[in-house]
Amino acid sequence: MNFKIIVIEDEFSTNDILNFQLKGDGYNEKLCMSSQKVER
Repeated sequence: MNFKIIVIEDEFSTNDILNFQLKGDGYNEKLCMSSQKVER
């Protein structure tokens, strides 16, 4: 999961990352969105 957090840090704050870990589903949704942006 470390590499996933690094990708998200570019667009989200650390507070958002902690919230994603707590919510779980929300974290996965944001991860998919950020992953699409990274691919482009």
